[in-house]
Amino acid sequence: MTHWEDDDVVRVAIEQADGRIPIIVGAGSNDSHTQLEKSLKYERMGADALLLISPYYNKANRQGLIDHFKLSADNVNIPIILYNIPGRTGVNIPVDVVEELSHHPMIQGIKEASGSLSYAMNIAKFVGEDFKMYSGNDDIIVPMLSLGASGVISVLADILPEETHDLVRAFLDGDVKNPWICSCAILI
Repeated sequence: MTHWEDDDVVRVAIEQADGRIPIIVGAGSNDSHTQLEKSLKYERMGADALLLISPYYNKANRQGLIDHFKLSADNVNIPIILYNIPGRTGVNIPVDVVEELSHHPMIQGIKEASGSLSYAMNIAKFVGEDFKMYSGNDDIIVPMLSLGASGVISVLADILPEETHDLVRAFLDGDVKNPWICSCAILI
């Protein structure tokens, strides 16, 4: 999609939601300044939060990743969720980088989509009131919740929104023997 098409999708989503649900907008780019431009634009358009991916293709080092995310975080006034998806970007955000970024007041979470429960266990150490972890893989929603994830940023929810919500809600309510949790683990 072009940048203009992206903008139209964001505009329509915000208009259609009309404040009923929070809109998290993907504003990431492999170019830090393009990401900042998109972040500021989507904030002005009314986005409730931003989802920022690590710079794909660039394979940034530790400091490059920190600078990439902080450029937007230092210039926006809405929450940012980091997006770790090394299968698409070629880089796993190192645990120590997540730790450092988790202290930034605008960086309030991570969508963890590496598929590695070991990595997620290390990230779970930083989860608290000011920093949340979300599953980015539909096939491990329940294991991620058991590690301290607050929910899922999901593809499955695009086609089964109520069921995905009910799965997460049941787990967070402590209803771990709920048949829905067991059946979802089998279906996914």
